[in-house]
Amino acid sequence: MNPLSSYHKESQRPTGVDESCALNFYDDGEQNLAVAAGNMLSVYRIRSSVDEAGNHFDRFELCDEFELWGIVVCMTRLRLAGSVRDSLLLSIEESKCVIVEYEPDTGSLSTISMHFFQDRVLQPDK
Repeated sequence: MNPLSSYHKESQRPTGVDESCALNFYDDGEQNLAVAAGNMLSVYRIRSSVDEAGNHFDRFELCDEFELWGIVVCMTRLRLAGSVRDSLLLSIEESKCVIVEYEPDTGSLSTISMHFFQDRVLQPDK
């Protein structure tokens, strides 16, 4: 196995969305949308409004963007016991499964848990 096989560098920003999910990323009082595109994770604030005619619509405001260490192939939210916000469970193309959470003190992602699939059946074909 090549020792640099886990190294990943994007030469151009992703242009399409691969995965998305609604969650309470920052705290329980705010609804957010997390969007994974390649190795980028974007988090939007969902603002609900009603216009003069009484029509309901949602607006999305970009709050944060995080560069990840691989391409996201699957994403879902989960709430860990005792937490005040949701965490993200990310499946990364390089046979990794990671739980990340927003860290308000640093304004960045904090890795809660990371696992590597060692079984060859679970690893992607190369």
